[in-house]
Amino acid sequence: MKVYEGAKLLDAFFEGKSWRACIQLDDLKMHDTELCTLAHLFGSFEEGIEILHLTREQAVACGFDLARTTINFPQSWEDLRSLWTEEIKNG
Repeated sequence: MKVYEGAKLLDAFFEGKSWRACIQLDDLKMHDTELCTLAHLFGSFEEGIEILHLTREQAVACGFDLARTTINFPQSWEDLRSLWTEEIKNG
């Protein structure tokens, strides 16, 4: 999961790291399209990938989504949330 790539993309889009303050970590739920990283910033996952001009595959490559082979595994979603939490806190 390439959360670092997603964070770099957001840093470029927002021209800095200010986007991190917009994410409420207690409410971050990567499996929920209304509470994931992109939803916190753009209103929903779908809006986020549209605004950022990302394909679903690019969203996976940036750590915003999981590959279809792992999407049904709750631990994978929790791992992705942990990676984003660490990036947001320490990035």
